Amino acid sequence: MQGGNSAFEGFGSRPAVVVTLHSGDLLRRASGSAASLGGDLIEVRLDALAPQSEALAEHLPEIAKSIPLILTARYPSEGGEGKLTWKTRRSLIDRFVEFAFAVDIEARSLDAAGGWLEELRSAGMKLVVSHHDFEGLPENGRIEEAVARAAESGADVAKLAYRLENPQHLSRLLRVFCAEKRLPLAAMGMGPMGRLSRLVFARCGSVLNYAHAGEANAPGQWEASRFRGLLGEL
Repeated sequence: MQGGNSAFEGFGSRPAVVVTLHSGDLLRRASGSAASLGGDLIEVRLDALAPQSEALAEHLPEIAKSIPLILTARYPSEGGEGKLTWKTRRSLIDRFVEFAFAVDIEARSLDAAGGWLEELRSAGMKLVVSHHDFEGLPENGRIEEAVARAAESGADVAKLAYRLENPQHLSRLLRVFCAEKRLPLAAMGMGPMGRLSRLVFARCGSVLNYAHAGEANAPGQWEASRFRGLLGEL
């Protein structure tokens, strides 16, 4: 398992930009020069890359030498590809976890994970517990429940990603974000208010801020280098 990274462990010392790697082309590009993707960390979407497991085995060891990796195999209804079962998703993470700095698992999968998470934590792995809703913004109580579950699991970060339709949605999520004190948060919007929200939350202390390197995989993502430039201006 790979070593630490101040952009992640600092939890707000500055907004860390996470570039999502979800295609064979991006995998090969990162292998040639991870820095060219423009992020402080790389999120490896194992659900999207599952058909290219041999390419992952070839390229991830080299990529991990130059940039910290967050591994995730996304739950199907939270944007995951391939309708993968929990057993398959865990197997993918286990296969490549030696190259990871952190693992991202959905709050809804915590019960299924059981003692596996404690094994990862004991081995020094960082844990991101996430909650995604591509349809809308849940009631505040559901958002707070997701954060509470993340805190109870021993997560280092809770990630909140919701579809934000209007300024009222953005304002409501921002209020929850600013009130939460249990653990560091990564918050972002998707949809009509997605791009604006990502700048707002990064400026307000979101510890992980997701961008793309030419191939967006979520509505509202900025291209990484432009995102970094705008954050620098702010």
